[in-house]
Amino acid sequence: EVVLESLAEFCRLPFFAVDVYVNYDVDLHGHDLFEALCKVLYKNAFPVSGALYTIHLLSLDCLLGVVATICNRLDDRSLVTGPTLIPHARLAECKRTKRLLREASDAFN
Repeated sequence: EVVLESLAEFCRLPFFAVDVYVNYDVDLHGHDLFEALCKVLYKNAFPVSGALYTIHLLSLDCLLGVVATICNRLDDRSLVTGPTLIPHARLAECKRTKRLLREASDAFN
């Protein structure tokens, strides 16, 4: 629970989602950390057995934190544009290249 509480605090930071995505998911040598993190959180956010535990609420809080920071970035154009930010087209191309390299690697292994 302590880890999820800390993660919820990180998820509320304005640049957390962007930094994790750019530095891990888009990087050719990095693991898709943001994607994996979101998958784990959404699977834990809703109880399967019907009983609602703290882990479910904390996972949902993390997801809501990520969504809130994305919405805030879209509302505040100064956070979306700027000379230091990587253009969306470049990020998409890097992610596509990473996916193709992973598929080619899987085909030969």
